[in-house]
Amino acid sequence: MAGEYIILENSSTYPGFHSSSNGLANGMYRSAQRISTDRLVLLILLVSTTVIGLFAYWDVMVLNAGALPLSRGTSSVDYMEPGLRNETLAEKMHREVRVLCWVLTTPKYHKTRAIHVLRTWGKRCNKIYFMTSEPDDELPTVVLTKPDRYEMLWGKTKEAFVHIHEQMRHEADWFIKADDDTYVKDSDS
Repeated sequence: MAGEYIILENSSTYPGFHSSSNGLANGMYRSAQRISTDRLVLLILLVSTTVIGLFAYWDVMVLNAGALPLSRGTSSVDYMEPGLRNETLAEKMHREVRVLCWVLTTPKYHKTRAIHVLRTWGKRCNKIYFMTSEPDDELPTVVLTKPDRYEMLWGKTKEAFVHIHEQMRHEADWFIKADDDTYVKDSDS
């Protein structure tokens, strides 16, 4: 296959292409050059790869076009049927499945642990409450009556469960109990 070439056999078919013995044309045109089959295959692969790449780029642009606003205050999503909106599974789950997270903490860890829970994985919860013994202006807290001692940890946890069941059970479909040193990894992290 390496020795195969594509050449112009009958030069009389094309007027002006009369080549001499050294391969140069007698007239103002040059004769066709030989192209090896290997180079032809490489050329075809290059062109087809470029076409596929451009098609993929176009496809991505068309898919993302629904997320870009058309003009101020409107987007292409507004004109689509409700079932055809381009939203991720996470967005759909956040809208349809209500998750309440409650975090057991103590006032000494409000500024060092609990605030970071609120700013990281706590944003993924539909509602989040910090069960503690003192209120905090920066955190959505529920003040419990049990003291902050290790020996009373189960009593504090049980009081939080009772409060959630009696006061907040209709606010969510699912409940996550965590501590202030817990990290919850979601699918986007």
